[in-house]
Amino acid sequence: MDFLRDHGLITPILIVASSILTYIVVKAIITKVLSIKIKHVNKRRKKSLLGLIDLVLKIFLFLVALMMILDQYGVDTKALLASLGVVSLIIGLSLQDTIRDFIVGFTVLFEDQYSEGDEVTVNGFTGIVISIGIKTTRLQAPNGDVRIISNRTIAEITNHSLKTHKTIVEVNFEVDADVNKIREILDTACLELSEELNLTEPARCLGVESISKTGIQFKLILSTKFTDRMSCARIFRERLKEYFDEHNIRVEYPVMKDG
Repeated sequence: MDFLRDHGLITPILIVASSILTYIVVKAIITKVLSIKIKHVNKRRKKSLLGLIDLVLKIFLFLVALMMILDQYGVDTKALLASLGVVSLIIGLSLQDTIRDFIVGFTVLFEDQYSEGDEVTVNGFTGIVISIGIKTTRLQAPNGDVRIISNRTIAEITNHSLKTHKTIVEVNFEVDADVNKIREILDTACLELSEELNLTEPARCLGVESISKTGIQFKLILSTKFTDRMSCARIFRERLKEYFDEHNIRVEYPVMKDG
């Protein structure tokens, strides 16, 4: 102990020990909070985010501890901090685009705005998220094209995978068709096809949408995943035609709209 006191090592050791203890406590708190906040993010992405925060925390505590220790040995830390401030400013100006990419990428991960596998529209481009990086986000369109988007340029995000997508199917019949019979068939079809197509919610027939001299229009709503909306609607229309053919009811042109 006398050796440590004589060589002025007690205070630096206490600073290092305090920094390590602070790191352990803060890391545990941050890990717990983020695990709850981003529980829907896949494990690989969550690990990347926690690793990034851990690195920043280590660097911050190391620099604080270093400045405190240097101060104990009479080093003018104020002048040193001023010099570091100028250097940091120069580096920040030269890397401002990279820093903006980093901040936006971190925000996307932290707020769970989207994750890999989601279908999103970013800056007008729609595709499935195949990767989220600190600098870029990669989207793959249905035709296979991959769009690489710098995180700093992301202005508008529409996540189609967060909630059930509503697709409207409108079916037209002759003006003198039996409305009650049609409604009965549509209700049966909605019930059976919802199970067959594994829809997220049962399909619903809202009833007669319009009546004109050219015919009667019924409206139905399908609840699907965004990525399945087109295929489910196509199969639904084909199966509806079969239902009405069995009852000798003529179906005019069916119409599909995104809800």
